[in-house]
Amino acid sequence: MNRERRFRSHHDAEHALRSALNISSRRPAGPPMGEDGSASSLEKLLHSKPGNSPRGVYLHVPFCDRICTFCNMNRKLAAMDGLQKYSAKLEKEFLDAGQTPYVQEKEFDVMYFGGGTPTVFPPAELENLLDTVTRNIPLSSSAEWTVETTLHNLSDEKIKMLARAGVNRLSVGIQTFSDRGRKLLGRTGNQESIVTRMEQVRRLFDGTLGIDIIYSYPGQTLQELDEDLLWTERLGIDGVSFYSLMIQEDSTLSRRIQEGSLMFERNIGGDLELHNRLYRGMLDHGFELLELTKMVKPGRDEYRYIKVRYSNGDILPLGTGAGGRIGNHQVYRMAPGRDMIAPVNTAFDGYNLLLGYLQYGLYDGEELSLRCPDCPPEYVLSLLKQYSAEGLLEKKAPDSWRLTPEGVFWGNNLAVDFMQKVIRKSGVIYETSNC
Repeated sequence: MNRERRFRSHHDAEHALRSALNISSRRPAGPPMGEDGSASSLEKLLHSKPGNSPRGVYLHVPFCDRICTFCNMNRKLAAMDGLQKYSAKLEKEFLDAGQTPYVQEKEFDVMYFGGGTPTVFPPAELENLLDTVTRNIPLSSSAEWTVETTLHNLSDEKIKMLARAGVNRLSVGIQTFSDRGRKLLGRTGNQESIVTRMEQVRRLFDGTLGIDIIYSYPGQTLQELDEDLLWTERLGIDGVSFYSLMIQEDSTLSRRIQEGSLMFERNIGGDLELHNRLYRGMLDHGFELLELTKMVKPGRDEYRYIKVRYSNGDILPLGTGAGGRIGNHQVYRMAPGRDMIAPVNTAFDGYNLLLGYLQYGLYDGEELSLRCPDCPPEYVLSLLKQYSAEGLLEKKAPDSWRLTPEGVFWGNNLAVDFMQKVIRKSGVIYETSNC
């Protein structure tokens, strides 16, 4: 397996998979639909009956009231008039979608409000939006409803409002508890203030409480990382999404590094050391691996939204910048009246299911042989034994392995390497496609 460049995210692995299948683009191809005033393809999809796949709703809010230094400002700084207009737009989208057969005839399993910062809305706009959602979207009685938030946008009033509406999972963008790290990353508040506020949130909110933690940022020390571990445990966090810092082009950090005012000479060895210390530390604190960048306390955070996505389930996208899937069509909401829609690529769809399965860190020989019917089972097993010899997998049962800590670090590379070799061994050649 090539270890010269690490794929840090599922999206990196997805792009590499498309390259292996000779599929050129992640987003749907073709011009935007629905610009001539006629019924758009999205409207036609929503007037069809829902299929049997698990499904969810994704709402995108492209606003923050402060831009992190590693972000390239694709998310807009919030202004009151812009928030009010966007809130009204979202209410109309939910009202329109709620009247369609696709929405009405089957309950949704998950709801996810992402961004940006969905809680950036003032209380009145947020309450109106939540009321519109609950009146128009049929959620199952056990549905998971997640809202992403920052601490300074999450008032006591909003916590109670979210809970009344049915929100049962909060994802809080902490990134780090280190005062130096928070200042570097452009986060609001110091360690003392965010610890105090997190304790208050934990008392007020009965649902699942998750946080994001970034490691391998410029100058991060092992002591700073250990502090993040310490507060994660003391605050009773249910789930942790942990990421190696990804610096977007044209972000503040990117410009500082390019101009030489900030030194950042990250290497794979240092990245691996920080990852393994964080990963092993969370294991010691009773967390377990849910997927490659997600650790959870057993039974306290299911993260069902990502499971729907990894299973090629339906995701109804609402809001500017939202992407999803309805039946056998990919959908990307560019702007009001501008949707990019195209049929999914069937070759990619099957392997994308395999990529989703491998995100959980399990490499079961029998399961993988079923998922790779064109590849000899003995070849699949030989690959797993090879990865085990390389220290990436450890045996869980006969012909079944799971990722080692180093395997988790290289998990996306390993998944891509496995699929590339299976594709070549299968001898299947795919035609170039843009969808």
